[in-house]
This record gives sequence, C-alpha cells and structure tokens, in this order.
Amino acid sequence: MQTKHLKCWLFLVVCLLARSLGATQYPSAEELMPRVAGRVHESEGLQGPSYSFTKRTTREDLDDAGRVTGRRVQFKMLRSRPIGPADDQKWASTYGVDFDRELLTRYDFTLAGASMLNGRNTFEIAFQPKNPPVARHHILNRLLNHAAGTLWVDEEDYEIVKAQVELSEPISVAMLGAINKLSFRFERSRSPDGSWLTRSTEAFFRGRRLLTPAQFRQAIVYSDYRKSEPNQVGLPTSCAF
Repeated sequence: MQTKHLKCWLFLVVCLLARSLGATQYPSAEELMPRVAGRVHESEGLQGPSYSFTKRTTREDLDDAGRVTGRRVQFKMLRSRPIGPADDQKWASTYGVDFDRELLTRYDFTLAGASMLNGRNTFEIAFQPKNPPVARHHILNRLLNHAAGTLWVDEEDYEIVKAQVELSEPISVAMLGAINKLSFRFERSRSPDGSWLTRSTEAFFRGRRLLTPAQFRQAIVYSDYRKSEPNQVGLPTSCAF
C-alpha cells in the first residue's frame, strides 16, 4: 500500500513539474526584438500627458587613477511629455540611428532569462555585435558595431525598462582621439496611467580628446514626476538624453 501511495505522489510531482516547466516557456529573443521595435514606432504618434519633474545632473571629472578632480551638480525643474520611445526615436533619427529591423540586424540577441523590476515581469536579453560586423565608416556606426550589453524588456508592454551598454573594445576616432572605455545605462518605470518615465541614466567615458586624456562619469536622476495642468506654462521642456 505504501508503495502504491508513493507512486501516486511521484506521479503528481512529475505532473506539477511538467506543468510548471510548460508555463515558463518564453519567446525567443528573435521574436521579442521586432516587437520592441514595433512598440517604438507605434508610440511615435501617441500624445501622452505632460509631466513636471526634477532633473539632478552630477558630473565628476577623474584623473588617471580614478580620483575625482572636479564635481558639478545641477538641478532643474522641467516639464515634458513622458520620456520614452517616441523621444528616443526623435533623438536617434537626428543622429542617423533608426531603431528598426536594420538596426536589429547588427546584433546577435540571446534570451538570458526573466526577472522582476519595479513589480513587473521582464525579459532579460543579452546582445553583442555580429561577427563580422556590418560595414560602416561613420563614427556613430563604428560605436554601434562595438556596443554590447543587456536589455530588460517589459513582458506586457514590450518597453525597454532597463539597459546596460558598453564598448566591447577600444576604438580610435581618426585625428580626434580615441575611446578606451564607454558605458551607458538607463532605467525606466511605468506610471499608473501607463506612461513610461525615465528614472535615471549613467554614463562613463575614458579616452583621449586630440592629445589630452579625459575621463569622467555622469549620473542623471529624474524624480518628483507630476502631471502638469494643460494650461501650465513657464517651465522649459527637456529630453532624457
């Protein structure tokens, strides 16, 4: 009798495990990234509510040993529509970067897992340049061809919630200098009304401008988001990047 009960329990456990494993089957990175790009383009025509917010920018200049040689902190009260894909796309188009399928062909994407960020489920997607990279000679394209990192994509909205990007190797910039290290990260969160708001960005640069070594880091924190009244004026607008 005990053996029979044991078999029943083992059968139940196997069924539960199979059901659990089946529930955690995620789409591939190749399926997810076109959805993210589609979300970017869909948001271009949307007119969300305007927000007032505080922008705190901290920049630190560093010496060769990483010691702080100068520090500047700036506060601004600003007003803008949600800082999200539409704004990022305007910036990207200005500098010749279009978040579309052509850009996606530059990289190999891998679904690294899933995690919870700010109470929402996200897909964790690692990316790296294809080998060989897409042939481009413009400096921005050269940066893109050497960029690698991780994206966190919201499981429901397909918004990029968080990103960490850095150069995979140093690059030279002709007569202008060289970039030995460059990293960038940002994080966003979803407001109750569905707007995606940038919460923070961080950047680090180490390289050479002409013959002068340069090294600095910059952190921007966005806080105190409040919906603005339609007739509210007097505050300048801003974009996250």
